Amino acid sequence: MGWMARSREDINVWDDPWLSHCEQLRTFGLAPEALQSLKVSDLFLPESSEWNLKKIELTLPFHKEQILRLRPSKLKIIDELVWLKAPYGEYSTRSCYLTLTEENSIAALPTQSIAPDWLSNVWNIKTSEKIKVFIWKFLHDVLYQ
Repeated sequence: MGWMARSREDINVWDDPWLSHCEQLRTFGLAPEALQSLKVSDLFLPESSEWNLKKIELTLPFHKEQILRLRPSKLKIIDELVWLKAPYGEYSTRSCYLTLTEENSIAALPTQSIAPDWLSNVWNIKTSEKIKVFIWKFLHDVLYQ
């Protein structure tokens, strides 16, 4: 099952993962009721392939940098949503299984980072004595005793 090619006029700003060429990124947060049907094409200047900066700043200020990193086609080529975990962009149960297997194997790898020795350093933390005692009790599992 592949994704259908879609034009800017079809890609919903809130529902579709359109913010990156490398990751499946969607906008975060709730869409204002008046803007729930906002399309990517609505973020362009009229009759142009240039982003409408004012509209982006008003509508999606937290995503402005991500949006501006996207370079729209000046040839008006149809955009296409693709499954980034497969070589040709087509979703399959096999590609999904391989992705999940890979993510689980990465999560199972032991980390090489050295954890701080909280028990011996708790009294060196720059905070009040009350907080130090709380941390010490937490680390020794004696909060309720």
